[in-house]
Amino acid sequence: MGNLETKKVCIIGDSQWGQKLMEVAYEMGVLGGVVESNLKKYMVLLKSYPGIILHTHIERAINEGYDNYVVDVSDENKFDIVRYLLNNKKNVFIKKVLAVASGDISELIEISK
Repeated sequence: MGNLETKKVCIIGDSQWGQKLMEVAYEMGVLGGVVESNLKKYMVLLKSYPGIILHTHIERAINEGYDNYVVDVSDENKFDIVRYLLNNKKNVFIKKVLAVASGDISELIEISK
C-alpha cells in the first residue's frame, strides 16, 4: 500500500460521544491531542492516553498542526470554536449541526472556501 503518513486528530470537548471517539482514535494511533480546560478531566485524560498532547486552550492546539479537529462542545461555544478553526485554515468535523442563525452558517461556509 505504500508509505502513507499517519494523520493526527485533535478532539475538542469530551461528551460521551467524544470520549468514545478518543478511545477509537487512540487505538488506531491517530489521536494526537485533546483540548480540555477542566483540571480534573485533564488529569484523567493524561493517565488514560499516554503519549498524546493535552491542551488547556484551543490556541495551543492550533500550533501543533493537527490534520483534523473534531469539535464536540456545547452549542453556545461551538460557533466561535468552529469559526476560529476555519479562520486558521483547519479541517473541522462537527459532532452535530450548529444551532445558530442562518447568517452564522453562511459565514462559516464562506470562511471554509
